[in-house]
Amino acid sequence: PLPPQAWIKALGPRIRHVHLHNNYGKNDDHNGLLDGSLDYLPILEALEEHCPEANWNLELRNGHEASIDLVMGFLAASGYSENL
Repeated sequence: PLPPQAWIKALGPRIRHVHLHNNYGKNDDHNGLLDGSLDYLPILEALEEHCPEANWNLELRNGHEASIDLVMGFLAASGYSENL
């Protein structure tokens, strides 16, 4: 299977909205971004590079604070802190 980054690159600006969550590949658990089989930092980097206008929606059942910290830290490091 292709990694999410490959899909993001292929679809690029056609991606307008994403629902972000993680799992371990067996159930649609909607875990926090740090609780599952996906490494989210490369995914966030791909979203920023290939579809910067897309809206990001955290769709979580757990791990809220750690996921928000990850996304906010990524955005701040990417220069978006003035808009946060």
